[in-house]
Amino acid sequence: MFNIFEQFKTWYLKNRDQFLTLFSKTQKEEILPERPLTELPLEIRQRLLKTTQSLPSPPAELEVVQNKVNSALEWWRSQPSVAANSLVIFSSPVEPGAILLNKSIEAWASKHQTPIQILQWQQRPADPTSIKKKIQTQLGLGSLTTSQQQEIVVIPQLSRCFLRCVEGLGGIEYLRDTILQNRSRFWLIGSSQICWDYLDYLCKVKAYFEQSLRLPALSGEQLQEWLAPVVSELNINFGKRFLKLELSEEDESSQRRYFDRLAAVSDGLSRVAVELFWQSLCYEESSEETTNPHGKVTTTNPSLPDLLDLTADEQYLLYSLLLHTELTLPHLALSLGDDQTLVQHQVQVLRQKGIINRQEQLLQVNPIHYPRLRAELDNNNFLING
Repeated sequence: MFNIFEQFKTWYLKNRDQFLTLFSKTQKEEILPERPLTELPLEIRQRLLKTTQSLPSPPAELEVVQNKVNSALEWWRSQPSVAANSLVIFSSPVEPGAILLNKSIEAWASKHQTPIQILQWQQRPADPTSIKKKIQTQLGLGSLTTSQQQEIVVIPQLSRCFLRCVEGLGGIEYLRDTILQNRSRFWLIGSSQICWDYLDYLCKVKAYFEQSLRLPALSGEQLQEWLAPVVSELNINFGKRFLKLELSEEDESSQRRYFDRLAAVSDGLSRVAVELFWQSLCYEESSEETTNPHGKVTTTNPSLPDLLDLTADEQYLLYSLLLHTELTLPHLALSLGDDQTLVQHQVQVLRQKGIINRQEQLLQVNPIHYPRLRAELDNNNFLING
């Protein structure tokens, strides 16, 4: 046994320099990626915001919606007496379903002469009891039931046609009772699945609307294609270290693996994916060994933030926001049946936690929290599927 240790000692002393050189090289390879990571500089954040805001709708989503709209309308135009005269497009409450719907009907209208009426509401009327009357006024109460001329009615966001309160469902009941009265009129409607399930529970709307399409989840490849202009503009580096890849793998593989993970974590929802994409970007300072004084934008693993513990009242408030997609503070308080001052305090707390966003007067759930919030509400027996 003694001889074995003596032999190892002799071998080690003889080859120590090579061993230390190899160890130093391996250690250097592992340490180099550990250069300081910081928040993106202001100039880069501004470029990121500008490039992201200029992105078109995801091509894969737009293509699916356009194809369905085109086929449904062509069937109805050719056989109005037997064809379905409605189509509902489902998206999550944090997705831009209304934008996809508007773009699809605009593309179709550019090639056809059929009259189109669009419910031009940026938000629901201040008085929810007036929703029914305002729908009748804009869409034309008399013409809805008497005209035989083919016409298309577009309601980009059905959630703006109701409020969960006393007498807040009049608009939905009117639409439900009107749709089958005149088959020369085609109804194209956008809705979240959460809103639809709630309205079906109360008003049995599913039996009246004959066709539907749910936006498919975006794949990693589709997200990569959609966000390519941002990646190119900022020359984003997809670091292998953060994705736990082998050092021998190619950069394309790193990027592919990143977007596959982004698709999985975001559930393939475009708005959620964009928020996660933003959160995963950081700034890597340049190495002292390089002559380039600038750092680079690099990625870390995209991951959902923790959803802090929510009280029962907070869960109920957030469910109401998802149900209606977006709400003003007075409408939120009315939908909850609570004092507006109390609701305002709850909203402020949730905004500080980053769970609620506010755009002008409208409150919305922050998309990045949607996947975990949906799961929590589902676990607590809320009517949620979307």
